[in-house]
Amino acid sequence: MILLALILSVVSSTSPRFSSLKTLYSPLINTYHHQYSLNLSIGTPPQTLQLILGLQTSYTWVQSSPCPCISKYSPSTSQTHTSSGENLTLSYEIGSIDSKISSDTLSINSKTLENFQFLTSFKQTELGHLRSSGVLGMGIRQHPEDFPTVLDTLSQQGTIDEKVFSLYLAPKGSSEESFVTFGGYDQELCKGKEGVSVEADTLGGFWKVEIGHVEYGGVYYDMNPEVLVDIGTSMLYVDKRVAKKIKKYLKSLYKCYLDKDFFCEIPLNDLETLSPLSIGLGGHTFDIPPTNYLSCEGSTCKVNISSLPSNTWILGIPFLLSFYSIFNPQSSSILLFLPIQPAPLQSSLYLPTLIFFTSLSSYLLLFFSYKRNPRLFSYHRL
Repeated sequence: MILLALILSVVSSTSPRFSSLKTLYSPLINTYHHQYSLNLSIGTPPQTLQLILGLQTSYTWVQSSPCPCISKYSPSTSQTHTSSGENLTLSYEIGSIDSKISSDTLSINSKTLENFQFLTSFKQTELGHLRSSGVLGMGIRQHPEDFPTVLDTLSQQGTIDEKVFSLYLAPKGSSEESFVTFGGYDQELCKGKEGVSVEADTLGGFWKVEIGHVEYGGVYYDMNPEVLVDIGTSMLYVDKRVAKKIKKYLKSLYKCYLDKDFFCEIPLNDLETLSPLSIGLGGHTFDIPPTNYLSCEGSTCKVNISSLPSNTWILGIPFLLSFYSIFNPQSSSILLFLPIQPAPLQSSLYLPTLIFFTSLSSYLLLFFSYKRNPRLFSYHRL
């Protein structure tokens, strides 16, 4: 169902670009289209940290112990840091963190939140590949005893009027800035584009949608899985059977090989003629172009379509690169504006780095499991 005018109720006539005067804008750091993070500061005096956006967790947490990250948080040097005295252990299949429940000032693009609650991790187990300073949780708080999310806190302290946020990931080859907005959306990016509202299941804290069908290379797959939408995942993860058939199709046309990830030798001139991955959502078919699901250096292209052992479906960065997306927790919906036309794909000089971030994002996918999933996640207070 198309809901261009109704999905977000407040449109300010005094703001020519954003839908509300109380919209907080923050640029995103784009790491080769495989990881998006933002700079913010915590504490007094401010400590600059780089946090990955996480749509599948409501927790914000930062690293404070020695780590291979860009920067870490030092509670002892902040005059405004307080600790509840309680520890929280988050346990995962592939590791864990021990953390203290903390609060401090948090600033995003000159807007400061007082007494923001988050986790300060003082010990990580088997998490050596995590290179960021932590995670900014953009999932949905499920219970009153859970911490208010950053969106909750921005609303409670009057920084924003509406509890919505939007994501713009600049197309490959573009010099534009990628960004996130809290409390509103960019009206200029919506002009002249079709807006499609997709209902989301936010129970469990996830942004989960239901796919109606998948089509690739002229083959139609009629299936109705529930899939996660996540900016913290660099790949498109689909059903094992679909991923296998896509790879088989590409192998029938090009020389392909497996080296941790799946690669194909694809001439640059062929990229625009390759089949898109078409996905049915909200009664509309969304095309993910090959320029978004391929990462190429010369003619060597990594295929960013795969499957997970759990057969969980994830619409990661290649999907979000294709559309301007607005997330509304209050109506449990995602509004997608299309199309954002990708620029012609150019050779990348950073393919080894792309491979690293793919591995990191696959790791983060498992790491950002919600705390109430009994199979993947357990927690206890010490």
